[in-house]
Amino acid sequence: MTNGNRAVGPALNGLFGKKQTVLDTKGNKSTITIDEAYIRKAILDPTSLYPEGYQPLMPKIDLSTKEVDNLVRWIKHMQ
Repeated sequence: MTNGNRAVGPALNGLFGKKQTVLDTKGNKSTITIDEAYIRKAILDPTSLYPEGYQPLMPKIDLSTKEVDNLVRWIKHMQ
């Protein structure tokens, strides 16, 4: 979602720089700051760390480096 409403995953607007509690594949919690590295990892391996309160449902997709870079840039600038 880009309008701030909660859906299957967290809203993308205002996400960059926000503190987020995430879970790993074993259910261990940690708090991170959403940065380019996390966004990139979430795109490439979406079930490795996922936001608390959501299910790890996002499938892995095959994207080029340029496509991932463009998505990271788009999410980063959705403030």
